[in-house]
Amino acid sequence: MYAILLFFDIDKDTYNIDEPKWRTPRKEPMKKTNLFAFSLAATTILAGCSIVKSFERDLSYEVSDGASTWQRGTINIFNNAVLPHAPEKTGVKFYRYHIGVSAFDLKTTPEAELYPDAGLLRYKDVLSYAVDGVLRVTPIYLTLDEYPRPYLNIGWYDRSRTSKVDQSTIDAWKPDLDAFLAGYGASEEEIADVMINPYGGGGAVADLGAAVNKDGTVDILLGVGNNIDSSSGANVAIVEKYQITLQDSTAWRYIALLNDRPQARAVYEWLKSFEGHKALTGE
Repeated sequence: MYAILLFFDIDKDTYNIDEPKWRTPRKEPMKKTNLFAFSLAATTILAGCSIVKSFERDLSYEVSDGASTWQRGTINIFNNAVLPHAPEKTGVKFYRYHIGVSAFDLKTTPEAELYPDAGLLRYKDVLSYAVDGVLRVTPIYLTLDEYPRPYLNIGWYDRSRTSKVDQSTIDAWKPDLDAFLAGYGASEEEIADVMINPYGGGGAVADLGAAVNKDGTVDILLGVGNNIDSSSGANVAIVEKYQITLQDSTAWRYIALLNDRPQARAVYEWLKSFEGHKALTGE
């Protein structure tokens, strides 16, 4: 009976006959819905590739200060560009590069439109700022009066064998400085905005002076020599300087006040006092 049913391919369900285990099941033909889904997926993939390709076009950029063009180039989703180092200019200080369409404003221009010296331009970040397919990058220079300053900027001569100051000196002193500023009336935000950095790169006093003058925002210098304001020395313009001992009683160095802002003057006078000197030197 099985042989007859299999030979004629009679539907077994019609006769309520169990299909033998040894029979190889028939392969169902691919349904039309499956063919349609496959076709749709292939079309979608090809369309997606076409969309990605459209975004691969190069974006031209131009760095110019209005008087001359510093750099030109192209970027895309695979290639970024490094902005040039901004040259120094007399009487002003480089702030940032600006990529916005609207005019730069120190108070309202968003951070997304500002790039640092030698900053990296990424295609996806700057594409929306391009006009007619060109991204225009403008260097912004500010006078020292306009330039944003930290609440307090303290520098130290980064040549410890000479200055008798190193990072461990600063780390030990910082909690006492914070406590003094809190007593002075500075807020937590202002105390957090205090900068203490090394200057000079371990080089000669002329290197110290060049770094400090280039920065232009230093309020107080620690561990400098008597030649801090000498044209043959660091050649840094100061308000005044004061001799103190650092590390041991034979190491006479100076602290110098560069900007007579109230908080800078207060810290400078504190350093001249017994308590301030002890906080800095541990003696």
